Amino acid sequence: RRGVGCRRGGTGGVEGTTRPKLKDAKRKGWCEAVSSALFHLPESELPSACVGMLASAVEMSLGVPHEERDSRQVAVVGFIGSVLLRQEATLVELGETAQRETLSEQALAATAEASAAADYQVVKQRFAAAEEGAASLLAARDAAASAVAAAQSGASAAEAARSCGEADLLATALEREACEVGCKQLLLCEASPQEATTTEAQRKQLQKQAATMQSIARKMGTEESLVLMLPALAGKAPQARSA
Repeated sequence: RRGVGCRRGGTGGVEGTTRPKLKDAKRKGWCEAVSSALFHLPESELPSACVGMLASAVEMSLGVPHEERDSRQVAVVGFIGSVLLRQEATLVELGETAQRETLSEQALAATAEASAAADYQVVKQRFAAAEEGAASLLAARDAAASAVAAAQSGASAAEAARSCGEADLLATALEREACEVGCKQLLLCEASPQEATTTEAQRKQLQKQAATMQSIARKMGTEESLVLMLPALAGKAPQARSA
């Protein structure tokens, strides 16, 4: 804002013109408003010296009623009016430019907001998909753990079955061996008819073998009455057995 010191008072400004006495308060207010507007003009619009001269001539021209103005006062009023109109047009253009820039910035902000909202929805959907995928992976991990536990249980059962099978095979082999020994002993007894009696040790051995043969006979489904006769038969010499 230009300093008030540039204002010229007295009878300066328009040569030979006497400062009028303003009786109308409203007209005085207009003059003060116009002077203030002149002092707010930018340097590019009007130099300071010109502004001071015009401001000092406002009351002596604009303050005079229209019908009482001379040609010089009319010229000053016209010049002041043209300057203010140019400044008004400049200010209007600046305001319109600022309004356009504001609208453009608002449009850009709305576009950015819409883009951010769209990006948020995409991120939200991806997060939901990631959560669903994580839940699927956890379920698959639990299923795999259950499968491993079941496989380990099956392996343990298979190992137990194998051990049981090996035990059965061993028992069968032992029974077979005992049966073979018993059969050989019986064949030896049958092949020695001259011995009418057997020793106590031979009798115990025969009873032991007979017990083993009883176990084998039961497994083979032999009639129980025949199974019970085996110890008695084994304890007799071949010559003492009935037909």
